[in-house]
This record gives sequence, C-alpha cells and structure tokens, in this order.
Amino acid sequence: DAKSLWRMCVDVGGAMRQLPRAPEQFAAELATKTFTNNADCASVVQLYTSLATSLIGAAKVLALDDVAFGEGDGLALAAAISLNKNIDEISPCHSFKSSEIYVDFLGGLPDRALHRLRKLFLQECGLEDAGAAALSRAICSGAMPALEIFILADNPITEPGAKSLANAISSGRIPC
Repeated sequence: DAKSLWRMCVDVGGAMRQLPRAPEQFAAELATKTFTNNADCASVVQLYTSLATSLIGAAKVLALDDVAFGEGDGLALAAAISLNKNIDEISPCHSFKSSEIYVDFLGGLPDRALHRLRKLFLQECGLEDAGAAALSRAICSGAMPALEIFILADNPITEPGAKSLANAISSGRIPC
C-alpha cells in the first residue's frame, strides 16, 4: 500500500479533497519522496506545472467546501490562488478550523489577487476574531473591491471581530 510508505503529493483516492497546490509546493513535496526506480521527477513537475497553471489559472470558482485545512494550508492556498487573478467566488464552507488559517491565507496573498472576487462564502468555517481582523485588513486595503456577496454565518466571532468587520464594510472599500 503506497499510503503506508509515504503520503501522496496529490491524493486522488481519499475521502477528503486536498487543496490545490502551486507548482512550487508540488515540486517541494515530490523532492521529499524516495523512489525505487529511475523516476523522472523533473518531467512530472513540468507536467504538473502545466496542468495546475491551466486548471487553477482558468477557474472562476474555488469551491473548497469540506476540505480538511491544516497547519500551513492558508499560505498554500494563497500560493495556489496567485496563479489566478480572475477568481469570482471562493467558498471554503465547513473547512477552516482556526483563524490562523485566515491570517496566513489573507496575509500571503499577492497584491490584487482577489480584485475580481464577487462572492465570499465563509459560513461555518471557524472564523474567530483574529481571522475577522485579517479579513477586515484585506477589505480596508482594497484587496476585494468587487465583493458583492459576503456570508459569515455561524462563526464564533465575538464583539471585537464584529466591530472590526463592521468598520471595514463601512469603509466603502467594497460595494456590499
């Protein structure tokens, strides 16, 4: 069983989907593996880079509902999204388990990475005050000027996080 030997770079057989990986992340993961034959890792990385760039780069919707996010995945998602400047909708519902992921994700995005984002669905995904503050900073920086639909239902945001978001929304940086 291959899984007992080493975790796959891209697991297509598990019950939970994994995050899209930027080519650099895939190459780094592949480099940690040991092969018993003359594996042509450079060709595999080149093929993956071509595929990831075309698929992620063309996506208008990034549906990440029920994806199991873990440590470091906020930065990994930011790197993958940097391949696409035209994402219209992001939905990680029921996925993020801590505000640290939001802080990493929003802090790791390149400038204007979400400038065409119109829909952001963040319900039931563990958004706490630190994540709300990171989201507020992103809104106030003008990172999401096209945002029209913004759903935050069923998150453990307390008064400080809610005030931060209210201030960001009232800043006029988004049309919602």
